Amino acid sequence: MKLTDREWKAFRIGDVFSSIKISKSADFGKLKNGDTAFIGRTGSNNGIQGFVDMDSVQDADCITVGMVGTLRAFWHGHSFATSQNICILRDEHLNEMTALFLCPMIDRALSKYTYNHPVKLGTFPNEIIMLPVTGSGAPDYNFMEHYIKDLMLQKYFQYLVM
Repeated sequence: MKLTDREWKAFRIGDVFSSIKISKSADFGKLKNGDTAFIGRTGSNNGIQGFVDMDSVQDADCITVGMVGTLRAFWHGHSFATSQNICILRDEHLNEMTALFLCPMIDRALSKYTYNHPVKLGTFPNEIIMLPVTGSGAPDYNFMEHYIKDLMLQKYFQYLVM
C-alpha cells in the first residue's frame, strides 16, 4: 500500500472528530503511585508521565493532545487520568490503527506552535490535516487502518528475516 496511490484532501480537525474536549485534570505530584496511566504534556512514552492511584479517569479509545508544551498526539486504548491542558479527541471511526495514522497528521498541523505560542481550544478544531479520501471525498478510514497494519506486518517480517 502506498500513500501516493491515494487522493488526499484537507480536513478541519473539528470535522474529523465528533468530540474535542479539554480533560478534567489532576496534579501528578499530589497523587499516590498506582495502576492508572497518568497522561501529561510530555512528548515521550506515549504521553505517560507515570502511574497513579485515581478513581476518576477518562474512558479509553481516544487521542490525547498536550495543548501546551510538546503538542503531541497519542492514542490511548486504556482508561487514564490527565494533567492540565490535555485535549481529548473522540470519533466513532477511531481505533488503534486509524489513530496511529491520524496522530502524525495532528502533530504536523501543530508543529507551528510553541510553548510561548500554544494552540488554543477555540482554534484547534480549525487546524487543517491532510487525509486520504474515498471516491465520495470522505476520509478513507479503511485505507488508514490497512496502511498501518501493513506497516506493522512489514516491520514484523523484517525482524524475522534478521
